[in-house]
Amino acid sequence: MTAELPGEGAAIARCPHCEAPVEGPEDRFCCHGCETAYHLLQDMGLGEWYAKRESPGARPETSDHAWNAVPVQRTPRGDCTTLAIDGLRCTSCTWVVERVLERTEGVQAAQVSYATGRAKVTWDPEVVDLERLASRIAAIGYAPRPVDAPAPPDPLFTNLAVAVFGTANLMLLTAAIYASWLDGMEPRFMVLFRWGALALATPIATWSAEPFWRGAFAGIRERRIGMDVPIALAVGVLYVHGLVQTLRGAEAYLDSLGMLVTLLLVGRILESRGRRDTADAAAAIASRLPRTARRRTVDGVEEVSPSDLAPGDLLELGPGTEIAADATLTEGALQVQTSMLTGETAPRTLAVGDDLLAGSVVLEGTGAARVVRAGPNTFTSNIAWTQSSPTSSCVPKIA
Repeated sequence: MTAELPGEGAAIARCPHCEAPVEGPEDRFCCHGCETAYHLLQDMGLGEWYAKRESPGARPETSDHAWNAVPVQRTPRGDCTTLAIDGLRCTSCTWVVERVLERTEGVQAAQVSYATGRAKVTWDPEVVDLERLASRIAAIGYAPRPVDAPAPPDPLFTNLAVAVFGTANLMLLTAAIYASWLDGMEPRFMVLFRWGALALATPIATWSAEPFWRGAFAGIRERRIGMDVPIALAVGVLYVHGLVQTLRGAEAYLDSLGMLVTLLLVGRILESRGRRDTADAAAAIASRLPRTARRRTVDGVEEVSPSDLAPGDLLELGPGTEIAADATLTEGALQVQTSMLTGETAPRTLAVGDDLLAGSVVLEGTGAARVVRAGPNTFTSNIAWTQSSPTSSCVPKIA
């Protein structure tokens, strides 16, 4: 990969990953981080991202989301927002997304949570826009969307439906085979039932178990042995054993294969549901924050969106005001309701110098408060970021 120096016509080499200028041959990277990310994407079969990046004007599909309408928080470092990302399968996926975002020109910071399936991104709007960032994520195989956009249906239900159908019929056939041990069965029917069981087990071992095969191959390419590797190994061994036994005319016990895949898919769906419940809980907390704030300026008081607040802004407070940012009371005395955060219904009395948290409600008194943290950096937003649902908490215990 080369580029022309302006006015000189001399070609310079660029890093194959981030396109930063480097001194040396074209296959040289600017740093070990770029080299690691480049080889990781290639090993995961996502090398087409580089081809798409090079295509003039080419942008991957990021659906019909109106990215310019997504609310953002203005911060000294740039614009900041939270995106939902579908398709995260493990913590390695979060690492890849973070690295791709961090190495995008104009991105100041990126943090991805596997538990909630969300990403916090801060970027310079003069250099890159949110739609471009979404395109970067989509180009490596994940599906970004605004946090308030509906989530797509879980594709694992299709795999589970095939597994349940196949396993139920497998149990009927194998029950007849097991019953023949007592009452006997004509050899031709025995052969028919055994081959029928193998035919039913084939889509279970391939189509239904596809998420485990995909995860296992990705882990092997990354030289990382995850849970999918022993699962895929067990499925493969059971199927090969059943095939060999069927060819030999012996008992194959393929019903065990069907039950294994079915139960594992149920567990995977529970895990996925736990992540979605966690994301929904975070959205529920965020939805209880106020939509507007009253900010003091040299010209008076103006009503603004909480995303327009920045540390140092002065908020006008009065009875019924919902606090839109973490702040410190600078004048007046207030009685504040903090039940959304603490669960306590008794109001708190605050004086100058006391802290106010986003989501609190002023019951009595007037005053002003200086913003300390706003947008995704507030205490309430951090609670939403780390929120864990009952489902996601019980899945590890069951496992």
